[in-house]
Amino acid sequence: GTYRFVCYPPAGYDYLKQTVQYAFVAGTNINHNFTFTLGGTISGSITNYSTSISQLSPGTSGYMVFAFPNNLSIESGEPAGMTWAADVYALRGLPAGVMDVYVSAGNFDYATGEPNSLSVVAAQYNVTSSTAGVTSGVNFNVSIGSASLSGTVKSQDGRPIFTPDSQPGIFIFNTAGKVAAFTRVWQKSAYDYSSGDFYLNNISAGDYRATVLAKNCLPLRDYAITIQAGEYKTVDFTLLTSTETGSVRGNITYTGTKTGTY
Repeated sequence: GTYRFVCYPPAGYDYLKQTVQYAFVAGTNINHNFTFTLGGTISGSITNYSTSISQLSPGTSGYMVFAFPNNLSIESGEPAGMTWAADVYALRGLPAGVMDVYVSAGNFDYATGEPNSLSVVAAQYNVTSSTAGVTSGVNFNVSIGSASLSGTVKSQDGRPIFTPDSQPGIFIFNTAGKVAAFTRVWQKSAYDYSSGDFYLNNISAGDYRATVLAKNCLPLRDYAITIQAGEYKTVDFTLLTSTETGSVRGNITYTGTKTGTY
């Protein structure tokens, strides 16, 4: 088959990750040496820092800063760079191109029982990232929203959609079409998937559109939501399950012998 290999540089180095793809046939042996090259850096300050926002992880306050090539988004692509920060940040080892840079507050640790979520509190679009060790400076003044959004994600028969391999993601887009918040439906405990609940805070007032994605379900897109300052908004989403979608099935064979199905 065909495989993609990614070699990540050590943390703290300004090198680009290296990617190579090879097509293998039986008995193939390939020797490949990775050579790191310098990437660009986007760095700057974060003002209006607040320790009262949602914690990123237990005992840690601050923000997550990440950059996406502006033809991708949180919904569809892997970030080009990501780091934790308080009053200063540096995204290193970035490829050349135009980036959207986000500063977010949220919680990313299931062990606490809190939802896996983030709310964008500052953003700068169309930031140029240069290679060969060049640094682009971008400073942020964050604005912490006072509203929250919560609710459930359920199927058309009223059942929560949450299993270990089907965890819905809720993406909230602003009027510019950029991600303003993201969360996943979370479990009540290590073995309890019964709630189907989600929760987001630190959201600013405004008009938004939601996209909800889940395995074996039709995506729900462009769901209009208006949020007022300080509001505790509740929205319950309903997704059509796999009975409404197509599927791909087949057999897995090895040297002519069936070994499984998918």
